[in-house]
Amino acid sequence: MIVDVHAHIGAFAYGLRTGQTADRLIELMDKHGVDVSAISQLSTNMAVDNDAVSQAVKRYPDRLVGYAHIDPRDVDLALHEVDRCLRDLGLTGVKMHSNFDHFVPFDDDVLRVMDRISSYQVPVLFHTAEEYSRPLQIAYVAREFPKVPVILGHFGYIASLEVIPAAKLSDNVYLETSIHGEMPVYEEAIHRVGADRVLFGTDTPYGNHAVELKKIEVLNITAEDRKKILGENARKILRLKP
Repeated sequence: MIVDVHAHIGAFAYGLRTGQTADRLIELMDKHGVDVSAISQLSTNMAVDNDAVSQAVKRYPDRLVGYAHIDPRDVDLALHEVDRCLRDLGLTGVKMHSNFDHFVPFDDDVLRVMDRISSYQVPVLFHTAEEYSRPLQIAYVAREFPKVPVILGHFGYIASLEVIPAAKLSDNVYLETSIHGEMPVYEEAIHRVGADRVLFGTDTPYGNHAVELKKIEVLNITAEDRKKILGENARKILRLKP
C-alpha cells in the first residue's frame, strides 16, 4: 500500500496558476500507483475548504481521507471548526499552515486548538520551512500533546537540519518527505530517528508524484524501511484498513 499523507485539492490562495480537483488527483494516484491520499484545501475560508474536502472524501471514500484546514487566529471559530470537522464531518486529521495563515506555532491560541484536537487523537500536519514554521518550534508544541501525531511537512524544507533534533525532542513527531530534496538528510534521519517515523508525501499539485516516489526509491535503505515509509506508517497513523 502506498499512502500520500500530504496532498491538496482546490486552488491555492497565493494566486499560483495551479490547483486540482479531486477527480484529477485520483487520475494521478492511479497513474503512479498511490492507493490513498490525505487531502486538505487552503484558502482564506476554513469552512469552505473543509466542506470541499468532506465532499471529495465522500465521493472517493476508499481513496481519500481528509484533513481539516484550521486557522487558529480566531480561536473560538477554530475550536468550533475542529469539532465540526472531526466530530460531524468525520475528517481524519488537521492541517495547520502558520506561514499561510500568519500565526506563531507556540502561541497560546494554537495550544488551545491543539488541546481540543488532542481529545480526538488525530494527526496534525504542520507546514514547515520559514521563520514561523520551524521544526523545533512545532516539536515544542508536539511535546505538550503526546497523544497527537504531529507531522512535519516537507521534512523541514529550508530548515531540514532541525528535523532530527525536533524528532528527538518528542516521540510523537513524524517527518514527511515532500518537496525537500537533500538525500543525505533523509538517510541520516532514518538512521538516527528510525523509518517508523518517516511518512511519504507529495504535496501535489505543487509536488510531482513521479519525483517524490523516485526519491524514496533511490534512498539507501532496506526494503522493509521503504515499505514502512511508503505506506505502513501512514496506515497506522491515519487508521486505514489494511
